Amino acid sequence: MSFTNTEYQHFIPQFILKNYSYPFQCPKAEHKGRKKCKCKHEKDKFPGDLVVNCVDLTPPHFQLETYPRKRIFGAPNMYNDPAKTASNEQRRIETMFGKMESQASTIFRRIVKNHEAGDAAVTLTRIERDLLRKFLFLLKYRGSGFHQRFYHDKPEDYCSNDRELLLEYMKEHHFSTPRDVWYHNLETIMNLEMDPERKWTRELPCKMFSDDAYWFIMHCEMYYMAICTPSEVTDEFILTDNCYNVFEGPSTFSRDATGKMIAGYHAGYHEFAPISPRLIIVLRCLALPNPEEDYDWEINQARNDALWSSFQRVYGEDTKSMLEDLPIKKCRNNYSEIINGEAHAVAGYDGKFRPTDKFHFTYHPIKNGHVNTINNIFLDNAHGFSTIAYRNKENIKQILESYVSGPCDSHKIVGGDDPDSRYSFMRGLETLAKHLGSQKPLVWRTMKMVPTISMRPSTDKQLEFRRVMQRLKKGLSHDNPVAIFFELYMKLGGKALFNRDVPQAGKMVHFQSVIESLSVGCSEMTQMRNRSIISTMFMASYCSRYWLYLKLLRKEQFGYRDATQDEVDLLVIEEVREGPEDIFAQSKHPIAGLNTSIRGR
Repeated sequence: MSFTNTEYQHFIPQFILKNYSYPFQCPKAEHKGRKKCKCKHEKDKFPGDLVVNCVDLTPPHFQLETYPRKRIFGAPNMYNDPAKTASNEQRRIETMFGKMESQASTIFRRIVKNHEAGDAAVTLTRIERDLLRKFLFLLKYRGSGFHQRFYHDKPEDYCSNDRELLLEYMKEHHFSTPRDVWYHNLETIMNLEMDPERKWTRELPCKMFSDDAYWFIMHCEMYYMAICTPSEVTDEFILTDNCYNVFEGPSTFSRDATGKMIAGYHAGYHEFAPISPRLIIVLRCLALPNPEEDYDWEINQARNDALWSSFQRVYGEDTKSMLEDLPIKKCRNNYSEIINGEAHAVAGYDGKFRPTDKFHFTYHPIKNGHVNTINNIFLDNAHGFSTIAYRNKENIKQILESYVSGPCDSHKIVGGDDPDSRYSFMRGLETLAKHLGSQKPLVWRTMKMVPTISMRPSTDKQLEFRRVMQRLKKGLSHDNPVAIFFELYMKLGGKALFNRDVPQAGKMVHFQSVIESLSVGCSEMTQMRNRSIISTMFMASYCSRYWLYLKLLRKEQFGYRDATQDEVDLLVIEEVREGPEDIFAQSKHPIAGLNTSIRGR
């Protein structure tokens, strides 16, 4: 049905936009020295109304504009439900957003005001911190990109890479449209009670589309939050339509059978949430080094394993974050203390999390180079969107110039199915920067497509992996190949250490390939000696880990190596998951059998 009223609904809340706004003054009145004017003004742009400085990205010519705060970063009836007849039912999502924004805005205002007052940090309770983390995810999940993903009347119009899984979920749970799933997910997250015991992490995947539930859990549990502010008074953070959706980290692309470019895998080192021109929340992946915790061998090993399996094994050992040296730390809390640079529990702490726990978030000053890197990430992802917002007119030239003339190692890469459009976008920013007085030319490069050597498209493997994970949660039959795989793993001594053993097995394969590469050109006797040393060393490792190593070695040798995590290939690719080592693992003396297996190789 059609809507009776048209309402402009924001995906970036107005309380954040207010931090970028200022009272409008009529240029003609200013020129004549008057306080009042009789000019005709557009709606919401009368003297005194709050306005925001923007770059209008509408082709063919980008230009600077001043727009009413109420009319940017939104769309008419964006969250209205056309399936409902009553007005209050149509607006239920927008109403829920309004209530949550009211709660979150008090926390954001305190963060901003404490910083303006010169405080070194801001203190939040666990309840406030969890509300903030939930709100940050919703800033991402409610955005224009997800509106485009979900807002369809027909299931067949849904075309994201999880299409098959979503359609299966819709059929199983009797949803009529993808939009209904989106609304249900939004409602579920907004109504979620994030208990300190973290029971919610087990319950949430059963209450909504599980893929997006796990994404929310990862967003909250696998990243820590820090607040940054520019150390230079002239620097600021910009806003773009999708700035809450972008990440900093590696990604891959490939071409399907038709020649169309498709997104492969990606992994985020950092995510971002600007809250004012002078403040930004940065979420840092827990896999990155943390000197305050890495003195503990167990923590350090788990972190190294996560970094290896999620980043280095997939994208290469040399893969690093552009913001690895960003000077941020985990917040302080009331149940730990720093002793000689190391985090330790306070005396008498019982290990329990409580709603009253307090977290002290420092305002971390960051230099111009880091501010530029973050803004450049926003600008590089602004292609295809309409607006860039900023606070000070004096800064926009430097912001654009930094992007246009800066390095192109990770930014300004032209390629994909519409390279001309992306090139025109970058040229448009260059032209605007020159119009503002810049003399620096655009620096850019062409995307290099690396041929896929996998025998199965990575997107298909990821889709099947998600299915496997869903089935694991529900329970597998005893004759299921994945169930048999885990049964053998447990028989060999694996005790819920799968996430530790897989990275270690992957490192064993990588180490062997490095030694073999360095041995090229050596005598046959030297090569045989090296293989013998490696074999003896690996045979001394845990039996379950050694068993996984044999499988990953087969993955490497038989052409299944691509930008796919080892966990995915172990559970999805039959030729990797099943092999002759399983025969020995099924025997009465599996360890001796596996040792015999490797000697036979």
